[in-house]
Amino acid sequence: MVLAGCQNIFTYTPLKGLQRDPSTLSSEQRLVYAQDALASGDRNAMLAAYNAIKTDTSPDAVHLTAELGIELSAVPALVNDAITNQSALTGSGTTVADYIASHPGTDPALMIAGGQSINALAGAGYPVTPNDRLLGAIGLAMNAAQTVNSSYDLSGVPVANPDIAAAILLIAPLVASGDTFAASLNTYLNNPAR
Repeated sequence: MVLAGCQNIFTYTPLKGLQRDPSTLSSEQRLVYAQDALASGDRNAMLAAYNAIKTDTSPDAVHLTAELGIELSAVPALVNDAITNQSALTGSGTTVADYIASHPGTDPALMIAGGQSINALAGAGYPVTPNDRLLGAIGLAMNAAQTVNSSYDLSGVPVANPDIAAAILLIAPLVASGDTFAASLNTYLNNPAR
């Protein structure tokens, strides 16, 4: 038994567990599956986990669904690309909508849903991370732009827009702590002449 236990320890891989069908698991097992899928970065496993837990209503499941949706949206990668390669968006005549359209597999709806869930969780006192707050605010801002002009362009979207106001409130603790990215995002969201 000891040898078999040792063999199991040394042959265990988190990806092996991801080969199971998550729809056959209990709610607790689906959460573990979703955590493993998110940690793995495997898009197919993340999508299976997202679909398996998206109707679960526990705060932990809602949080994991939001995180999975945000990652699956591919918007964080675009945000990172835009930050590191600003010429891709500025000074090139490319709109955010064009940028999203030119990157197949990008799904802003998942980002928006994730942002709304993160905002609701934070409002209910759930311990969301600083990264959750930043990405949640971006999701809320995208929803504001989509609602107003269907282009994900925030120019002309008023600061008083409910999603913009919620995004500003969501990142307020980070701004107060001195987070430089949150401060830049806050300045941008608060600028009516964006």
